[in-house]
Amino acid sequence: MITDRFKSRYGQLRTITENSDGSFIVEGESLYHRCGSDENGADLWMVDFEGGPFICVGDPLLGHKNYGIVKKLEILEDDRNDYFKVKVICE
Repeated sequence: MITDRFKSRYGQLRTITENSDGSFIVEGESLYHRCGSDENGADLWMVDFEGGPFICVGDPLLGHKNYGIVKKLEILEDDRNDYFKVKVICE
């Protein structure tokens, strides 16, 4: 299981954790985030945390790491304020 920690360009801690099914959870404090989906809102194709990382389907997850190519994104609910959590499925 991989766990990695890094800081956004604004100094917020980001954590990436590999799940037993091979997917990853990317999470951390973020006052805001942006998302992009198809016109029906069904298929998410990108997420962008405040200060990064920017994660896009078809790109390598975190570029410089060998996590694989992003195939699917899913926003995960979290009860914490100003916190963003995403499940990333790679190949």
